[in-house]
Amino acid sequence: MRSLSNPLQVLLLASILVSGARSSEITGFMAEDVLLPCVVTHDDEFILQNLVVNWQRENREVVHSFFYGKDHPDYQEKGFHGRTQLFPQEFPRGNLSLVLKRVRPSDAGKYVCFVYLNDAKGYKTIWTELVIQEKETEQTGRISQGVFLAGLTSVLAVALPVVLAVVLAVALLLYKKKKYRKNTSEELAPLLGCDPLHENIEYYRESIHKTAKPCCKSGSSGGEGSDGCIPRTLQIPEWRKQCTEADNTNDSVTLKDKRDSISSEELFTKNTMTLTSRRMLIAGEAGIGKSCFSKGLQKRWAFGGTDLFYECVIYFTFTELKSIKEPVSVTELLGNKCKELVPVLSELLHSDKLLIIFDGLDEFKLNLKAKQTDSSISNDTPLPIDTLILNILSKDLLTNTDILVTSRLNSLTKIRKYFKRTFIMQEFTDDQIKQYCKRFCSDDEISQSIYPFIEEHNLSSLVSIPLLSSALCELYNNQGFPSYKERLTTRSEMMVSLLKCCMKNILSSIEGTDKTCCAIALSGSQLPENIKIMIHQVAKLSFENLIAGVEEIKVQNLGEGCVHTQRLLKDLSEFFFKESSNAEVFEYRHASIRDMFAALHCVWEIHQLGGIEECLDAWVWGQILPQHYETSLLQNISPEHSVMSDHFIQFFMGLVIYTDIDSLYMSGKELSNDIMITLKQWFHRWIANIYNGAEMLNLFHCIHEIHDARLTEFLSSKFKTVTLFNTPLNASDIRALLYCLENSRLDTLDLALCDLGDANLQQLQSLIRNSTGVDLNSNMLTANSGKILRTILEHPDCSTKKLFLAINKLGSAGVRELWEALELNNSVEMLTLCDNQIQDEGIESMAHSLSMNRTLKTLILCMNPFTEPEMNSITELRQRRRDLNIVLKTAEDEEFFSFVQEKVVSLHSGGWKQYYKGWLLHILSIVQKDLSDEGNQKEKVSHLTEEILSVINTICAAQKSDTSLISIKRTF
Repeated sequence: MRSLSNPLQVLLLASILVSGARSSEITGFMAEDVLLPCVVTHDDEFILQNLVVNWQRENREVVHSFFYGKDHPDYQEKGFHGRTQLFPQEFPRGNLSLVLKRVRPSDAGKYVCFVYLNDAKGYKTIWTELVIQEKETEQTGRISQGVFLAGLTSVLAVALPVVLAVVLAVALLLYKKKKYRKNTSEELAPLLGCDPLHENIEYYRESIHKTAKPCCKSGSSGGEGSDGCIPRTLQIPEWRKQCTEADNTNDSVTLKDKRDSISSEELFTKNTMTLTSRRMLIAGEAGIGKSCFSKGLQKRWAFGGTDLFYECVIYFTFTELKSIKEPVSVTELLGNKCKELVPVLSELLHSDKLLIIFDGLDEFKLNLKAKQTDSSISNDTPLPIDTLILNILSKDLLTNTDILVTSRLNSLTKIRKYFKRTFIMQEFTDDQIKQYCKRFCSDDEISQSIYPFIEEHNLSSLVSIPLLSSALCELYNNQGFPSYKERLTTRSEMMVSLLKCCMKNILSSIEGTDKTCCAIALSGSQLPENIKIMIHQVAKLSFENLIAGVEEIKVQNLGEGCVHTQRLLKDLSEFFFKESSNAEVFEYRHASIRDMFAALHCVWEIHQLGGIEECLDAWVWGQILPQHYETSLLQNISPEHSVMSDHFIQFFMGLVIYTDIDSLYMSGKELSNDIMITLKQWFHRWIANIYNGAEMLNLFHCIHEIHDARLTEFLSSKFKTVTLFNTPLNASDIRALLYCLENSRLDTLDLALCDLGDANLQQLQSLIRNSTGVDLNSNMLTANSGKILRTILEHPDCSTKKLFLAINKLGSAGVRELWEALELNNSVEMLTLCDNQIQDEGIESMAHSLSMNRTLKTLILCMNPFTEPEMNSITELRQRRRDLNIVLKTAEDEEFFSFVQEKVVSLHSGGWKQYYKGWLLHILSIVQKDLSDEGNQKEKVSHLTEEILSVINTICAAQKSDTSLISIKRTF
């Protein structure tokens, strides 16, 4: 081969390579070895494991592949086997040159060297054209490895300063050619084994294959990587935007074209990417299946889900995140999680095909004041983990990466401002409960008998949570069901019944066997002492795990036992813990199971040592005074951990009747008088100091879990105002609400923005008719709700005087039901129907029906675009009912105007942040339009109009600074 000893020749070669020229020409001789040069520079510390070198021909044949610190001949074209060689000792100097041995005529052509270094600059591509000639002289011999290394090393030593100068000189040229090189790279995308990004993604995909575990015990068929999980319905609260998107375009999209929900199987498929944004949230009840969906999404990708938009999915739990005690950067966080992606993280994070899932935000105490405001932070900046997460949610970090977070519904109010898209996971429908029981139960006979039982005992809303469906099926499968069915009305009793089933199995296995291995002789149905000790230890460790955020128990910490304790461990593993290849560790099947055992530990401690009021003050409100540390359960809890999850509190309330282990299988247990008196006083204080809807909802669930008729009757009379405004409610919430307020007579029931829909409204009939003022604004109510409301209003005991139904979809058919109901109703004095899509046919019968009514005093119909015939009907009604104030414009009624003004002022002072921006902009725009045509009343509304405009500008400014969050529509 030709000599490379001339420094000018080396300099010329280096300048050509670094500047990105198409190719250099190298001459090789038949049957001899030739050096194909590839020399690059890099600024970062050289790391061999991060280096990827791929030599290819122009036709994409793989000549030589090197990554993960070694050659990979399995990707190499057969014609090059045994004929290529790199020089790893030269890699730190940037020399990735290739020796091609025993050159053939067919070797002639263009070669490209793809290089990836750890310098976050992507690929380097260097082209060489090989020309083949006959041997020129007898002196030209084979190139020896030693001669090559010595020669090129000395050449580089001489030429390196000059090469660096040339690199600086061509920097401008590099910038100008950036676009050209990008296009060239896309045209010649490397093959598998030659494209570092896709190669590393494939390695990561394989690692998911090896570690993936089923999230359902059923293990039903459903294809490789599938758990057989039932597809879920995800509600899209952004329906509240109504037609705003259409209003801002020339589109003719109507409300009926908008989707209110989507199947979980459809989410993130290529035809639904308009629903995605850079920050997305899936919210739902504990145990509803958020984690199963999230893990399933990653498995769906890993097992070849070609319908997914994303090319890579990374999954974290917040439990593992909160175990990180030292500052960490985004790069370190992702690198530690998926080492296979380390070499290509920089490129992956700049693509739009990566989804990172953070599962279980409610398990993480997010400090909303922890945000790092320093604009200089980057993905390589180490930060405390809570600061890091907050900066990711607020898009100061991972700006170009899609993030999906899951959390429980009760945290929605605090965190929804960080997300453009929110999906609320719905409970099982009746059909889905049947499907689940069929897949989960051990045989067809059980699966066919279990659902009739659910219907008979009205348990559909309870077992609509998959975790509880699972518990019920376990009880049926293990014949522990008949003994406990009388109390299977709450989540707590459903879960603790599994523990009762375990104990029943232990007692059955002991009968008729040698009892010498038990610590004490049995008396009646009493459990052996060593079994009790082990259950106590599981409960105690669970409480410690709850505080520490750990989701597993080490078997060695449970102590040694006999054959019966081994049977207990087997049953616990079957009912409460996941299948694991590690026999030394039990991992909870769900965080709720840890909460249940932890609550049992606290209940037993309190029954023995007292301190229930002090503990509840700490767990619910974080009120820990020095003297409270005398209570054993608070001694090792720092103030930051004193506030427990709502789920733990609810389990504690549901299990407080059990004084000890033996009491678990005693029927007819009730609250002791001392506990009853304490809880009455404590709950009364809670009712008087409720600040928001989430706290009130937790209160209702706690009362429901206790399920004591005496306590419930006492507390029901204390409720006069129930405000659940902007708190999405599910079937389980409705169940608790109805139980607690069954005998209440409310002055105010505020259910605005609770996403009720027609089905939940149907369940709430008795509660609504027993309330004086009812706010159902913005609840997705359709014409079917009109029929439900008619039933409520026509009831002879209806107490409703003020009924707010603004911003729904009742339409003409729905309001006709209301008009006819008002013919008989004699309680409603004020009815608000703003923005309900009322058209001609909805007004036709109004004059006739309302002329027969004598109690309605105010009818607010603002923001419905009435036509001239409709206005004539309204005029006719005004003539018939001169005592009825019909408000068609906001400024016409002083009380309604003041109400709107008060709301706008609260929005202006920052209240807008708790609403979906698109929905709020829609509401403000129609109010503004309603105020714009006030004729001689302009002076009256000018200040309010300015306030509205100011709020709109503030929201729009927030939208503008958050542009990447606005419904991204990608091209495929």
